[in-house]
Amino acid sequence: MKIDDFSLDPLIEFISNNYRFDGGSYPELRENPEKTFMFGVSHTAHHMMKSTATVATEAEKADHGGKIDTAALEIAVVKQLVNTLKLASHIGFTSSDLVASIHGIYQKL
Repeated sequence: MKIDDFSLDPLIEFISNNYRFDGGSYPELRENPEKTFMFGVSHTAHHMMKSTATVATEAEKADHGGKIDTAALEIAVVKQLVNTLKLASHIGFTSSDLVASIHGIYQKL
């Protein structure tokens, strides 16, 4: 599949609609758009760190001769993607922006 033919828009919309940073979920954010924006960035970063920690934990197990739990890695990958797309949406970075940036960074695509 060519990357130009792929759209993340439906997934971004789903994530944005189902994982909101608002006063309903987080009462301290009521009526404060600046605090809501900063909270969204920080909260998403915390979730990204949790997923990264899962990957690091599995890698560390393997470093010491243990067996990697691929199911845990799969969940971490999905959570990282969800968190990445949530952050992109939160800062106004569209799927077109993402694709253009990927093309800009990895010019071979």
